[in-house]
Amino acid sequence: MTIRAKRFFIVLMAGVFFVRLGLAADFDNVKAAAQAGDVQAQIRLGNMFLKGQGTSQDAVEAVKWFRRAAEKGAPAAQGQMGWMFWKGQGVPQDLYKAEKWLLKAIAQAHPEAQSYYYEMKKQGYGADPDKIDLMRYYRLAAEQGDARLPLRMTDRRGWTKEKKKDSKEAAKWFFQSANDGNVVAQRKLAMLYLSGDGLKRSHQEAAYWFQEAAEKGDMISQFHLGVLFFHGKGVKQSDQVAVQWFQKAAENNDAYAQRRLGQMYEAGRGADQNFKEAEKWYKAASKQGNVSAMNNLGLMYQYGRSRKNIKEAVHLFEKAAEKGYAPAMVNLGRLYEHGVGVPQHLIKAIRYYRLAADKKDPLAYYNLGLMNYLGRGTAVNYKEAARLFHLAADKNVAEAESFLGLMYENGIGVNRKNREAEVFYKRAAKHQYPLACVSLGMMNEREEDYSKAVKWYEKAAMRGLAFAQFKMGEMLEYGKGIEPNLPEAMVWYERSAEQRFVRAQSAFGIKLAQSASKKSRALRKKAMKFLSLAGHQGDVEAQVFLAKAYRQGRVISKNPKEAAKWCLLAAQNGDLRAQVFLAEMYEQGIGWPVDYTEAAKWHHMAAVQGDMSSHYNLGLLYERGDGVAQDFKGAAGWFRQAAQKGHREAQRSLGVLCEQIPGLNCEAQEAVKWYRMAAEQGDEYSRKKILEIGN
Repeated sequence: MTIRAKRFFIVLMAGVFFVRLGLAADFDNVKAAAQAGDVQAQIRLGNMFLKGQGTSQDAVEAVKWFRRAAEKGAPAAQGQMGWMFWKGQGVPQDLYKAEKWLLKAIAQAHPEAQSYYYEMKKQGYGADPDKIDLMRYYRLAAEQGDARLPLRMTDRRGWTKEKKKDSKEAAKWFFQSANDGNVVAQRKLAMLYLSGDGLKRSHQEAAYWFQEAAEKGDMISQFHLGVLFFHGKGVKQSDQVAVQWFQKAAENNDAYAQRRLGQMYEAGRGADQNFKEAEKWYKAASKQGNVSAMNNLGLMYQYGRSRKNIKEAVHLFEKAAEKGYAPAMVNLGRLYEHGVGVPQHLIKAIRYYRLAADKKDPLAYYNLGLMNYLGRGTAVNYKEAARLFHLAADKNVAEAESFLGLMYENGIGVNRKNREAEVFYKRAAKHQYPLACVSLGMMNEREEDYSKAVKWYEKAAMRGLAFAQFKMGEMLEYGKGIEPNLPEAMVWYERSAEQRFVRAQSAFGIKLAQSASKKSRALRKKAMKFLSLAGHQGDVEAQVFLAKAYRQGRVISKNPKEAAKWCLLAAQNGDLRAQVFLAEMYEQGIGWPVDYTEAAKWHHMAAVQGDMSSHYNLGLLYERGDGVAQDFKGAAGWFRQAAQKGHREAQRSLGVLCEQIPGLNCEAQEAVKWYRMAAEQGDEYSRKKILEIGN
């Protein structure tokens, strides 16, 4: 032991010695007074023997001195005698003697005796407690100033079943004790103000009393005060102050506060976003069995917010689900449905959804509805899907409301009702669900109510939905329901294109390319970037534009091979312009060698779609035997289809065949007919042939 430690020990022991010396001297003085018959000294001496102050603890001696004072009518001593018999301290336990002494003290309005008597009766000791007005004694004691009693009185287990009456009485005693600085009373009074139970509901008063208790270190009050600041109820809303109170309660080991603090750090509300801190507090709450924290921590691990650990996410969901937490059951269902972290198992997914649905979880209703709608893990059942979506919609699940809108609009599983569809879409839109806003916009656009369509598209576009942003660009470009404004349309097209919406990439790229001057190399490069992205994803407009751009060299340097590549892609997608263009490129050897067979193939595809020029070009190929077997009759047939549509060259060519090729069932008079029609369109050769035949 060091010299310093020895000195400290000597000082400590000296202090103890002098304290004991002082108590011993006081004990001798009290004992002398008690022996002389002083009632207060007798009571005090009894307490000293009971607590071992200045003498050895001796309950039997304590009873001896309490009895002497009690027999002289001292209520405090009578109360103590009642307590000693109740607890069996210094005497054998005797509840009837306890009751006798306590009633004597109560007759003199002694508050502690009234308190002891109530506690004894509440526990069923002594006489039948149902025949005694127990609360009368507690009230008497409280009214006479026993500071411990207001809280005991408001223990709701000791009150009648008339809740409103109980709460009003509880509030009275809480208020008294709260004003005396009792932390528990302050918190309970705040809870009554918060619930409006026995008091007029007041968030402001609740906040005041929560703060009184919170500043004294009451963790439950700290948590509730944080919640009030979070929602701005009774106080000015402040995420920062909410975090401060959640932090205090969390450090005091309040699981609810730890979970809330984790949420604040995860969302970056009231503090910088910090996934590590969020993980730390979720873990702390989870260790205390907080299922919501387990679920939140599982989601963090699932999506890799602090670190990716899908195995641990599954474990946490399972742990929370075992404790009956429905959201964790839903999350497990989703993992099994999509095979994330576990083997895909649709039957298990449905099982978890049903377990959560049994607990009336709204998202479980929605997911089960979706499984029935899509026929995943079960047979397609639109009626059951509609029923489940209705249950979810009743709990304000926007996705379910929007799905019901779709089902009513198209008569899927329900009778087709446009009015009902609109109602459900609007309910979902009210909950800020962008797909519902788009659906309403499309309904209005079909009804040609373009101004309303613009309103709904804009709502969804502002929420970041790419399709709605594209539609806003379209409405602004063509002035539908809004003044035409191409620059603003371009803003919306670009926003949508940046989200990889193909039609927007195409529209934005085309408009940008058309507006970019030859000097704007950066703009042309940007246009080609979006057009290429759209083209590779199968957008025909982008493919056709790229084909023309590479062939003509207006937006980018000429490149016949690139032109041929994009033209082929668009033609394969069934675009008539591309098919005609491609056939001509094969005929002219642009981008690849001349190939009349391929030219005939693509002209034929375009002709089937009714293209007049392809009818004519096929006629030429059959007439010459290029790429097909020479066939004048076949040529005449294709020329005729084009000629009937007013194609001047086809009219002239058909006239020539009718005049010069026998066996086509064409008379000279018919040749004149086609020559005349071509001549009327300015064909000089046909005009001369008419004169020649006429002579």
